[in-house]
Amino acid sequence: MTLRLRLTLAALAVTLPMGLLLLWYDTAKQHDVAEQLLAELIEWRMTTEHARCEAAPESFGGLLARADMPSGPRGGPAPPPEDRAPPPQPDDLPPSPPPRHRDGPRRAHGRTPTIFAYDENLQSRNPNAPVIPKELVDAIRTRDVATSPFGFRSSTVEVLVALSGRTGPCAYVLARGTTNPEWGIFPESNLWVLPTIAVFAAMLLVLGPVVRRIQKLTLAVRRSANSEYASAIVEDEKGDFHFFGEEVAASVDQAMSAMPNTTLERLGSENVSERCAAVAELPRLGGEDAYTRISAAFDDPSEEVRSAAARALFNFQADRAAAFTRALREAPVERRRRIGSAIASSGLASEAISHLTGESREKTYDAFSLLFLMSKAGEVQPLLRAIEEHSNIEVRLAVVKLLALSGQHEILPAFRRLAVRGSLPPEVRSSVMEAIYQISSQGTASGPVPVKR
Repeated sequence: MTLRLRLTLAALAVTLPMGLLLLWYDTAKQHDVAEQLLAELIEWRMTTEHARCEAAPESFGGLLARADMPSGPRGGPAPPPEDRAPPPQPDDLPPSPPPRHRDGPRRAHGRTPTIFAYDENLQSRNPNAPVIPKELVDAIRTRDVATSPFGFRSSTVEVLVALSGRTGPCAYVLARGTTNPEWGIFPESNLWVLPTIAVFAAMLLVLGPVVRRIQKLTLAVRRSANSEYASAIVEDEKGDFHFFGEEVAASVDQAMSAMPNTTLERLGSENVSERCAAVAELPRLGGEDAYTRISAAFDDPSEEVRSAAARALFNFQADRAAAFTRALREAPVERRRRIGSAIASSGLASEAISHLTGESREKTYDAFSLLFLMSKAGEVQPLLRAIEEHSNIEVRLAVVKLLALSGQHEILPAFRRLAVRGSLPPEVRSSVMEAIYQISSQGTASGPVPVKR
C-alpha cells in the first residue's frame, strides 16, 4: 500500500465518522424544528378554526391546502383565513405584488401536512383520522405537547397538542408531516454538506505536498542505505533531500563503474519488481560498486529483492564460492542470516543439492561449497529436508556428510530426531549416527550464527 493511499484512508477514517455524526445531528435538528413548526401550525389554525371544529368535528381536518399554511414560521406575516377579506389598502399606495418564493417555484418534496381533532378520550369523529400512536397517548397525559420519538431513518413527524380545558370534540389536535422541505413550512436541510466536502478537499490538497516530501526523503534514505550510510541526509533550500556528498559520490561511482542513472533510480524505487530487476542487472555491469550494491540488497525488506541479490551474487563472477565467502565475511551477523535465507528462497540451494552427485566435478564443487556456506550462515532447513525426502540416496548421504563437516553443534538436536525416524533408509540413518558422533567428538563449536531450524 502506497503512502498516498494510506494517508487518504486515514483522512477518510477521520472524515466519514465526522460526516455521519453531522448527518445525525442535522437530522435530529430538522426533527426538532419540524415539531416546533407543527405545534405553531396547530396553535395558529385553532385560533381561527376552533369554533368550526366544535360545530362540525366529523369534517374537520385532513390535508392542508397551500392557502391554509402560515407564512409566519418562514419569516413573514400570516395570511388571513380564506373566508376573510384582506384589509383595505390606502388609495395612495400601489397594490401589493403577488407573493413570490425566494427560491423560485416550489416543488413538492414530501407529504402534505395533515391535522385532525380528537375528543377527551383521544377518539376522532372524522372517519379519516388516524389512530394516535401509543407513545403519544402516554406522553400527552402529563404534558400539553407530545411529540413522536426521533428516528434517524424516518422523516415523519407527529405532534399532539392538548387544547385548553381538554374537553369537547376538539380537546386534542394531531398534526403529522415530514422533515422534507414542503409548502414552505419545514426547514431546509444538509447545509453543512458543502463545507464538509470543502474541508475534506482541503485536507487532500494539503496532504499532497506532504506525501511528495516523504517520498523524496524515502528515496534519499534508500540511496544512503545503498552506500552503507556513509553520508548524512541534508535538506536544500528547495525542500529536496540529499545525502551529504551525493553529487561527488555519484560522479565517482559513474567514473569507476559506469553505472547508469536509471539503474540507481530503480535500486531506490518503491516498486519491488523494479528493485529486483535493477539488482539482477548488476552482475552485467560488474565492478566493485556493483558488488557493494548487491551486498547491500540483502538488507532490503522484501524477500524477493534478497532472493534476486543471491542470484546476482551467484552470477557475479566465475568463482561463485569466493563471491559468497567474501560477502559472508564482510557482512554483519544479521546480514549473514539474510544471505543464508536468500540462498534457500532463491532456489539456489535446491539446484545445488541436485548437483551434489552430478558428473561435472566443477558443478559438484560449486554446489558443495555453496551449501556449506549456507549452512555456516545458519540456514540448514533445505538440507534437513533433503535428508528426509530426496529420492536419491547418494544425495542424502552427501548432505549428511556436508553437515558433519560444518561441525556445528546446533545441528545435533535435528540429527538426533532424524536418527529415530523409522522412514529413513538404513544407510542414511547410519550416516546420521556417524555424523552425530563426529560432531560431538569435536568439542563445543563456535559457529558464526545459531542454526535456523
